[in-house]
Amino acid sequence: MQTPLICAAVRGHLKILRLLLENQSDIDHMDSLGNTAAYYASKYGHTDCLVQLIIECCNLERRNKNGDTAGDVSPNELVRNLVKVGRRVHSVLVMLEPEKRQDYFKNQCILFNIHL
Repeated sequence: MQTPLICAAVRGHLKILRLLLENQSDIDHMDSLGNTAAYYASKYGHTDCLVQLIIECCNLERRNKNGDTAGDVSPNELVRNLVKVGRRVHSVLVMLEPEKRQDYFKNQCILFNIHL
């Protein structure tokens, strides 16, 4: 079953995704195929949704039933690079206060020459 958060990620509805996260939606919930919201945001190239999920500390290492992660289905270089940076900085993001995560992640993207 797809949750509202997964549906928002599939369709690229950033405002709805943010609202759901603010209201404690399970960021790493897996649907019947084992896919998460981050997987779908990555697969469909919804970079704004993917960045929000990364900032909210989603698990980018989670594998679906086929063994794929969000990084495995990235449709372009920008999305692949966002997933790479997200994986590298995840351990720092979880320790930061939520209001500091976005600036930290954006600064890390700049260091890796990723322009959002």
